[in-house]
Amino acid sequence: MNSSEIELELVCQGITNERSRGIFYGDNPLDHTTPTVLAQLSLSSLLSALTQYILTPLGESAFISLLLVGFFLGPSLWGDKHSFLSKVYSAKSINVSSTFAFFGCILYLFLLGIKMDMGMVKRAGRKAVVIGLFTFIFPITLNLIVAEILTTNMEMDQYLHDRVPYIAVFQSVTTFHVIVCLVTDLKLINSELGQLAISSSMISGTCSWSLAIFFLFIDRDETHDLIALILITAILLVMIIFFLLRPIMIWMTRKTSEGKQIKETYVTSIFIMLLGCAFLSEVFGHHVLFGAVTLGMAVPHGPPLGSALVNKIESFVSSILLPSYFVFSVAGVNIFSIHLKTVTVVSIFGVSSFIGKVLGSMLPALYFKIPPSEAFSLGLVMSCQGISDVLLIQHGRFLSVMTLFSSLPYSAT
Repeated sequence: MNSSEIELELVCQGITNERSRGIFYGDNPLDHTTPTVLAQLSLSSLLSALTQYILTPLGESAFISLLLVGFFLGPSLWGDKHSFLSKVYSAKSINVSSTFAFFGCILYLFLLGIKMDMGMVKRAGRKAVVIGLFTFIFPITLNLIVAEILTTNMEMDQYLHDRVPYIAVFQSVTTFHVIVCLVTDLKLINSELGQLAISSSMISGTCSWSLAIFFLFIDRDETHDLIALILITAILLVMIIFFLLRPIMIWMTRKTSEGKQIKETYVTSIFIMLLGCAFLSEVFGHHVLFGAVTLGMAVPHGPPLGSALVNKIESFVSSILLPSYFVFSVAGVNIFSIHLKTVTVVSIFGVSSFIGKVLGSMLPALYFKIPPSEAFSLGLVMSCQGISDVLLIQHGRFLSVMTLFSSLPYSAT
């Protein structure tokens, strides 16, 4: 896909109230922001729930349901000018609606950070560390070898040729967030296999995302001094979270008597911390989710604080806000506009990455005397992709490393 194909659409519109007076006063509710956002949230949540209800007996995770809903509401199925969907997802509502949906994604990854128990790696011991490292090394090595073969022997346009190494790296990424969601959906989180997968994914995910961030940096035109400054601010933000905010949260936990609920003022304070950390991430030039995930990891695991935060907002975020985010992410993709050669290249990397992750998980697992069937199951779990991969690709597009999504799900009519 050529970078020159990116088109920006200018939308001219009159100034209208955010709220509608109602159809009895002659107003079309979908011409106003507030009812439009409510309609989008309702539609995406309802379709996600129905799709998940159908797919759950088939053993599919929630991620598949969310992707299918985004595809169902996108131009691939209905075209760019479908009258109803172009009204609900009109171009003039995108800025407000996508911001709202992205805020839900921030809350969702904050909750996943809370669920990340770093002590789990210590309990798993050397086994999780070795499996995690092999799950990182095998797919990235195999993908880079395939990238070299493809760029040498396959004819492709210059833009795709230059982006092949980035596609190779992004396809080989493994993340904790994806693995813990899958293990939870499969009801394996309390099993030995699930705990090993989660522990190993912490190691492989840290290595994978560090490499992916490095690849995002080297394609930018900033000087080495500016890149170093960005990395220093990232370290500074982590230090603020773990050496200033985490002690405050530990103090909140100690002030809460055993068996008592956490105070609302404490919960409110943590949400203010979340907004502040996300804001600083944006100010320092990092992904806005960096601060949110890091703060989530700093929250004391389990009751009373961690469990209280999860119980208070998880259902609303996962069932209402997150589906809307996936609609805006996936509905922007029109599969009929994708070049066949691009699909072929991405598919080749997808297959080689899958093989690398399965072998990278299985071989050390077999070395540690894990039964072959469980080792293969572990490899399948570690090879899955999910919301973190969508975020990484979007950030790559934002930095002009890759162009995979159109800017708007629908054009204004």
